[in-house]
Amino acid sequence: MAVEANKALVRRLIDALNARDLATLDAIATPDLAHHFIHQTIPFVYGTFGDHHAEITEMIAEGDQVWARLATRGGHIGEWMGIPPTGKQWTNTGVYFVRVAHGKIVELSGLFDVLNHLQQLGATIMPPAS
Repeated sequence: MAVEANKALVRRLIDALNARDLATLDAIATPDLAHHFIHQTIPFVYGTFGDHHAEITEMIAEGDQVWARLATRGGHIGEWMGIPPTGKQWTNTGVYFVRVAHGKIVELSGLFDVLNHLQQLGATIMPPAS
């Protein structure tokens, strides 16, 4: 049962991120995580990627760990990695790794296809000069 509850918590996380529901994010994450993730990351993401939206495409859980594969999309409205706003729409894929303890999210990390994201915005990648 704990595994299903942990998966439901990750669904609430994604729903709250999509809704920009900071109160729910504060409620489902431990204070340290909530402070770091919510109050620093959320303004950046929505200030840079505007109508950012994530959808869970797959989820696996075992014990206190949940792995959620995500499909994301949005518009580029703010500077990101030195790229001025392009107004371009983008899609991306990635994964969140979440650890849950006592009904709260205590760890969250993510990996996303940054190179593909940069290319969709028209950025070029140059190797360092020798």
